[in-house]
Amino acid sequence: MRQIYLIISAVLILLVVSLWLFSTPIPYKFLVKPQHGNLTLTVVPEKTRINEGEAFDVAFMLENHGKNSINIWKPEWLVNYDIAFYYLNGTPVPKYHCPLIQRVQMTDKNLIELKPGQALKFVLKADVWRNCWILKKGEYLLKAAYFTGNPENERITKPYWMGRVESGGVRVVVE
Repeated sequence: MRQIYLIISAVLILLVVSLWLFSTPIPYKFLVKPQHGNLTLTVVPEKTRINEGEAFDVAFMLENHGKNSINIWKPEWLVNYDIAFYYLNGTPVPKYHCPLIQRVQMTDKNLIELKPGQALKFVLKADVWRNCWILKKGEYLLKAAYFTGNPENERITKPYWMGRVESGGVRVVVE
């Protein structure tokens, strides 16, 4: 009878430890290996001449120039990509008010395979970022960045590209 209690206790302890391990991001740090690739990011505003207070859609092109397919995070604004406006002297225009994004841990469902030479186009709609910047009359540079984080903060088990890539600047004139 004592052996049955020991076996049941050992099984329960193993079950609790297993549940704890898989409910934390610890195993993912060891499972995920970063992929290496040559990504470029291009930002294409819907307009480059706008009226004061007007917002516009911003399109992005993330392209794999490497020799191998890579997994990337599905683009989500303020989670793994962002746009920014800069004065012509290089100083960033401060953000005024941006929407609050609820961030959840990434899983394998958030990955997209990008083959060599393939590009992914995505668009940030004007109504989403409209209140983030107050652009007065003048000239600005619009830039974008795409980035991924460390695996210990996510629940991804497949390998994926890790890093940061920035676009060049596009001049935007506010009249």
